[in-house]
Amino acid sequence: MENSQKSFKELNLDNWLIKNLELVGIKNPTEIQLKSLPHTLKGKNIIGCAQTGSGKTACFALPLLQKLAIDPYGVFGLILSPTRELCYQIQQQIHSFAGQNLNLRISILVGGVDYMKQVKELQEIPHIIIACPGRLVHFLENDQYNLKEFLQNLQFLIFDEADRMLLEDTMIPDIKQILEVLPAERQTLLFSATMVKDIDKKLDRKLILGDEKKELIEIGNTEQANEDFQMTVKNLDQKLVFIPENVKEAYLIYILKQTKLKKQQQCIIFTSTCKNCHFLAMLLQELEFDATFIHSQLNQRKRINNIAKFKSNYTKILVATDVASRGLDIPYVQMVINFDVPKNPKDYVHRVGRTARAGRGGNSMTLVTQYDINLILACEKYVGVKLEKVEYNEKEVLADINHIMKVMQVVRIKMSEQGINDMFDDFKEKKQLMREQSGQKFGISSLKSKEILASKKNKKRDTKVQDKQMIKASKK
Repeated sequence: MENSQKSFKELNLDNWLIKNLELVGIKNPTEIQLKSLPHTLKGKNIIGCAQTGSGKTACFALPLLQKLAIDPYGVFGLILSPTRELCYQIQQQIHSFAGQNLNLRISILVGGVDYMKQVKELQEIPHIIIACPGRLVHFLENDQYNLKEFLQNLQFLIFDEADRMLLEDTMIPDIKQILEVLPAERQTLLFSATMVKDIDKKLDRKLILGDEKKELIEIGNTEQANEDFQMTVKNLDQKLVFIPENVKEAYLIYILKQTKLKKQQQCIIFTSTCKNCHFLAMLLQELEFDATFIHSQLNQRKRINNIAKFKSNYTKILVATDVASRGLDIPYVQMVINFDVPKNPKDYVHRVGRTARAGRGGNSMTLVTQYDINLILACEKYVGVKLEKVEYNEKEVLADINHIMKVMQVVRIKMSEQGINDMFDDFKEKKQLMREQSGQKFGISSLKSKEILASKKNKKRDTKVQDKQMIKASKK
């Protein structure tokens, strides 16, 4: 992905930044950096599309740092990102680019972290805020710390994974609320692996881009970017296996045993739900696999620690939901397993793309049950590739099924005893209450919602009784 025709010096990047880039092993600009940096440094708005792993973070971080060094006053840059993990990864990269040259203050505003710690960081007026939209809105709505006032000095607004931020219905209300308090006189940068032609499909264009007088430069044709995104898997050995739903875990364990990872190689297993992610990770740990896990219901300290373990190659296997499918740069991932077929074909590419970073090759395996046929056909159509069908000897796969089933039961009991099931049930109830508050939108009356919640609580109580009986029986 590197381009040797021009150097960072020729792109008008300051010497101190170039030296810091060399210290982290970056010597020449990639194609997206080559095309975007001259315009960004001239103060133009940018919409940039480029393949995953092509160095998009540097496209906005380097101009931000170069201009911040001239006038390091107030909240200079706001970076919006869809996941906590991406926020922390962006912070690490910015610090590595800045080196020791700036006394840089960065505040990360995400959920699951000590609220008062974030308040203290804001009171010190950070140079850069990196935030998930929901958490930032929370601070804006409870603005006892003059955050809105600090943001009036904002020079850069940056959207990372911009397509998701500007298109997902769940994010639009928060993004709109944030944009309404920002100054129009600013530079706006949007970067993503994929982009739609109409960025203003759900939000007003002026609200997104701010000052209409600023020239807007589009880097990378949106249609071509989407095609490139779909082709990020071209160096990937993609396979699928058709299996019965009730023995998925046995097939997963068999595949992991067959996939003999070398010393520097790792594997990510993607699941569709937090509960299943947690269960699978505990199952693998009980079976003595070197595994850790990450999902949105895990507290932030645990999420950071688990990702750090995996990134440092301390653990070989990461079980994850789609919070780990976008943007995270983990260089040693050789294998991606889709335990659940993603409902959105684009998520399939994001997932398997964890092992095709910057054009590298890798392997993916998708477990397809009788209920997933339409989903996998949609994925194949989207990437334009017929996945290779693999068949395993069922006798070999199920040879250890009795032991696996017993361990699965042990894990269920542990999850019940440790209150993990309650955590997921409470989260479901909270989501249901949120739906109940906007009952008209979901076409459910308030009374009907209460009936549904009451029914679920009764079911939860009955399940707890059954679990206790099971635990007693297992201890006899």
